[in-house]
Amino acid sequence: MNIKDFSRTDLGHGFFLYYRDTENGRGGYHPVSMKLFRTTAEHGENTLVKEITDPFGRFLSFPGVIHGPWEQKLAGPFQSQVNFVAGIGSFRDGLASFRWMVQPDGFYYTDEDGFGAEDDEELWLYALINETGSFVTPFSDSPPSFPSHKP
Repeated sequence: MNIKDFSRTDLGHGFFLYYRDTENGRGGYHPVSMKLFRTTAEHGENTLVKEITDPFGRFLSFPGVIHGPWEQKLAGPFQSQVNFVAGIGSFRDGLASFRWMVQPDGFYYTDEDGFGAEDDEELWLYALINETGSFVTPFSDSPPSFPSHKP
């Protein structure tokens, strides 16, 4: 199994996501061992906030899903595991959007000669995560709305 070095993605407000890309066995890579860290302003130390996925991409605290028509488009059984692309957006008002591709489109499986494509539709799920690394919404096929704060 080919494993790349750890990567770091800045999420703003002193937070960053630390993860490792590893082969997914389907011709691509997926992030595993996803961890949320915070850098303290006083000492510049990095503190682990929470581990989000294990070394295989399985969610450690899966928040569930909102069922819907997207499930009928799955080419195989649903897995609460990151097998393709996933990531967290920047924090806003203490929340960030977790974006997770549960199924790539059928061209994902195409070889260099253009053979092997499937009829699969690309499917993404989204959830909100807070600064403690806890999911505050279940995953849904609609991008989350951030609460608006009115003065």
